[in-house]
Amino acid sequence: MERHCSLLSWFVRCSTSVFVRIRFTRLLRITLLLSFLFQPRAFGQNQVSRYELGATFNFIRPVPNNNVGFGGRAVYNPTSYLSFEAEINGFLANSPSTGLSGGRVLEGLIGAKAGVRDERFAIFGKVRPGVISFSNAIRDINVIPLPIPIPLPIPIGTPSFRTGRLTRPALDLGGVVEFYPARNWSLRYDFGSTLVFYNDQHFSGLFGPITVPGSTKHHFQFSTGFQYRF
Repeated sequence: MERHCSLLSWFVRCSTSVFVRIRFTRLLRITLLLSFLFQPRAFGQNQVSRYELGATFNFIRPVPNNNVGFGGRAVYNPTSYLSFEAEINGFLANSPSTGLSGGRVLEGLIGAKAGVRDERFAIFGKVRPGVISFSNAIRDINVIPLPIPIPLPIPIGTPSFRTGRLTRPALDLGGVVEFYPARNWSLRYDFGSTLVFYNDQHFSGLFGPITVPGSTKHHFQFSTGFQYRF
């Protein structure tokens, strides 16, 4: 009888020890997994760089030309989820002159982006007001009547175009994706729409002044580049 009791006691102790080890191992694995999942986010929040400087390559699709260019960006990060930034871009193509655009394009933006960030990856939404400037848009149209001795029912004239710089308010709305391959470097991709706000335009016509109503134009814009974080 005592032998059976000792065997039973040994079996219970062994079973309890194995059960405790299994539970401890499982708890340890779960703890390590949670630490692995949440540690990068905590690191990214605590160690976020305050300042960033970067270079950009841009593509914008205005009417009627597609356009590519280069620029620079400065970023201030008060927290891991909010950034304030300023950016200036110049575009290379010399587009034909119209009433809404023409020549080379210069763009300046300043605003904010907000989102989530961890050690290797971030995604943000952005709102950046600014201006967009066209170097050679049509600013005025004058019609010079032709000196025809025979009276005609409809006057005939030669249009004369005055061109110059046209600068209008703009608003950049979209998203940002960033990758962090190294502690002090980031790769950035921007996608969005640049809104350009045009006022009414007034031109001189053969039959009197001509007014073109104001409008808002949407231009798809994509940019990529690298940034140094410090």
